[in-house]
Amino acid sequence: MKKSGLSFSLALLVAGGATSVFAGSVKAPFNALNTQVNTTIAGEHGSADVTQLRDGGWLVTWHKGSEHWDVYQQRYAASGAKVDAEARVNTTENCNQDAPVATALADGGWLVTWQSDRQDRSEHWDIYQQRYAASGVKVGIETQINTTENGDQTNPATIALADGGWLVTWESNLQDDSGVDIYQQRYAASGAKEGKETRIITTESSDKYIPAVTALSDGGWLVIWQGWGEGGALFDVYQQRYAASGAKEGIETRVNTTTSRNQYKAAVATLADSGWLVTWESNRQDDSGVDIYQQRYAASGGKEGIETRVNTTENCYQTTPAATALADGGWLVTWHCGWSVYQQRYAVSGGNVGDETQVNSTTYSEDNTAVTSLADGGWVVTWCSGANIYQQRYDAVGNPVGG
Repeated sequence: MKKSGLSFSLALLVAGGATSVFAGSVKAPFNALNTQVNTTIAGEHGSADVTQLRDGGWLVTWHKGSEHWDVYQQRYAASGAKVDAEARVNTTENCNQDAPVATALADGGWLVTWQSDRQDRSEHWDIYQQRYAASGVKVGIETQINTTENGDQTNPATIALADGGWLVTWESNLQDDSGVDIYQQRYAASGAKEGKETRIITTESSDKYIPAVTALSDGGWLVIWQGWGEGGALFDVYQQRYAASGAKEGIETRVNTTTSRNQYKAAVATLADSGWLVTWESNRQDDSGVDIYQQRYAASGGKEGIETRVNTTENCYQTTPAATALADGGWLVTWHCGWSVYQQRYAVSGGNVGDETQVNSTTYSEDNTAVTSLADGGWVVTWCSGANIYQQRYDAVGNPVGG
């Protein structure tokens, strides 16, 4: 869900090689399938994320580096043209910066959050953020989100709220002497903290990991995570709903119905009908390896139908799902299978729209998929391919844009 000192020309790299070099603050639209996002080739590029921006474009974030990782971003216009050059997000460079995520803010700007290792002489990972104006200029300086520093703070997730502010969630290790828990911090539109960081989970009997969060149409939000189920032997996926006031609505509930196998690495998206969709990895649920499952919810919080398998192919492990709501009321789920990236589109009714399709046109250790919908009804999928970041844009019909 995604600088400063931006340059004004670069070679647009695609799967088949480099095209012409364009000049200007907005470069010509890409015209080939599977375009490379990062311009700099040296070093490792990973942890890709993508988010839609208010102007119809999108932002891709990732980590890059050799000795130390830094967080980078590349902005795109609604046309698909790059807006300026890739730029480093973090200011501090003497430590590793990883796991970037971004969200578009109500003022047209955006926020990037990430985890930083041993910054400011801390002995642990902490969560940082940097705000941007709609122009792409940094607003203020990078700031630490977590208050408690007596353990690692990792795996941030963030969403913009209806009041113009935003919310950041993360995984906190050994805070309050309670193992691994999920915490959150709310911010006002001004950028000031609203209240203090709070723990999301009520149950303290087991560790919780890898939070994800989505804003709801009523001004509230929903947080999901993976945690040990009853007995502490297997992972399940859980969720907790919040009202716009910040108060919990109901109690934490388990998402998955099947509990005989591990369920983990969940993602969530709010749908056009004000409900939401949760998708996750399920280990050997149908005795077929690792598959991707989903569960739809109504705006009331009740389940709509039963959990269903997303992937059709079963000849490889299906991992790292991501989901986004589409403009037609349906949604799209992406995931990683073997060395490839796949997607499955759904109608507002919940029925499949066509078959699952492969996103990547080249195969070189594809992983770490992310997806965002666009204002034109289409969407963009990003992923890591070898040591680089790639993307594929689709129109509202589902046709790949380019080539």
